[in-house]
Amino acid sequence: MPHLFDRRTILTGAAATGLAATLGLPRAGAQPAAGAGSGALTTKTVPSSGVAIPVIGLGTWITFNVGDNADALAERTAVMQAFFEAGGGMIDSSPMYGSSQATIGHGLASSAFPTPCLPPTRSGRARPPTALRRSPRPSACGAFRASP
Repeated sequence: MPHLFDRRTILTGAAATGLAATLGLPRAGAQPAAGAGSGALTTKTVPSSGVAIPVIGLGTWITFNVGDNADALAERTAVMQAFFEAGGGMIDSSPMYGSSQATIGHGLASSAFPTPCLPPTRSGRARPPTALRRSPRPSACGAFRASP
């Protein structure tokens, strides 16, 4: 049975792919979605408050778990600033995400964001009262607080 590809074809294709990635050439057929970056964001209403927030939020697991690293804290604050400027409205957080809540608190305390802060009210299923007791103390933004 004849082979569709020989070694030379595979190596040439791999080299071309690497070169395209290095030069930053766009992927074939990759185009922004129609209307991307314009128009109103899709929102849903939070039943308990009646506040409409965008359906896409900012996740913080791992990425915002930076401890007291000043450079990383400044970078995450810039990410939050860009998120809010683009119309973002919900940041996902949990006491189980390491220092993520403190990182969010640091960003909220050190910048003037155009979006009001709605504190989260739920915790993990495993022993919620304990999880809530371990959560950072409430501040102007509920469970979030600035790093020490």
